Amino acid sequence: MSKPITFKFSDSSLNRGGYRVLSSGIDVSQFEKNPLMYYLHSTELYGSGIGEEVIGRWENLRLEGDSWYADAVFDRTSELGAKIAKKVEGGFLRMTSMGIGVTEISEDPLVLLSGQTRPTVSKCRLFEISICPEGLNDGALLKLSYDGKNTEVDSVLPLLSLSKNPKNNPNPIQKNMKNIAISLKLAADASEGEILTAINALHQEVSTAKKDLTTTQKTLSAVRDAQVDAILQEAVDKGVLSEELKPLQLSAFKSDFDGTLTLMKSLISKKEQETLSAKGAEKPKSTKEAVEALTALLSAGAKGANEGKTFDDLQKNNPEELRRLKAEEPEEYDRLVKEYTNQKNKN
Repeated sequence: MSKPITFKFSDSSLNRGGYRVLSSGIDVSQFEKNPLMYYLHSTELYGSGIGEEVIGRWENLRLEGDSWYADAVFDRTSELGAKIAKKVEGGFLRMTSMGIGVTEISEDPLVLLSGQTRPTVSKCRLFEISICPEGLNDGALLKLSYDGKNTEVDSVLPLLSLSKNPKNNPNPIQKNMKNIAISLKLAADASEGEILTAINALHQEVSTAKKDLTTTQKTLSAVRDAQVDAILQEAVDKGVLSEELKPLQLSAFKSDFDGTLTLMKSLISKKEQETLSAKGAEKPKSTKEAVEALTALLSAGAKGANEGKTFDDLQKNNPEELRRLKAEEPEEYDRLVKEYTNQKNKN
């Protein structure tokens, strides 16, 4: 059994007549009941007997994507059928053309293509498919009818008005593509490939920027951690904060970095000023004498002055007393620390 000869007889592309036929709108239901094959749509130019213009039939009609296909079966008992079959098999005739009845046309910009000058045939009925030497396109359309009457193209598909011609009024998709191209700093008539290339490049730039941001955030975090460690150690060294309370202050930095940093700097500055003032008011002969004098002074009013005071109060306003309590009254010191810790945890 010989391999069937398959023809593509239509698609939705724009033809040389300035219009197109939507493949999805072709109704083949009636045609499949009597799939006529003509040569050049002729029922008069060839043959003398009734029906001799029919040179074969079509089988296996199918829509693949946007293209219609059919397999040719020639009537070789007909002189014309045999002649056309021989030319097709020899590769001398390779095109087909539809005969259709137009049932609906559309000037909707969504179905008009650039360069289109006539409306789009959105719905039609297929009557016959002819073998022909030349068509308007791969799915050539040479014969039209409207309301069952054969007619000229101009009667069925008049030229589009200037306002609807895609050259003067591009459809929304074309407008969107133009706007996208301009937004990407491309030429307004940039191709789809150029637009996709630009979008991919932009996507890569965004990806790189995100990676750079992550790196910067990690660097900033490391700098902040180092800053926190430095100021807490300074606070401990200058007697503003005890070593045991550093973990609590670390938590405070995590919840409010700027606020805690300002507080710690303020406490350290205040401590430095107090130290300078003390040095200016009294100049002991030796370090030992200074320590003894300060200890005696603190011991004299410690109990009265400390009544109602919390660990936080002493830490901010009287760290010397806090150190004295730790050395001389460890139980009182532990009580104050415990109260301070519990209060912090509640907050």
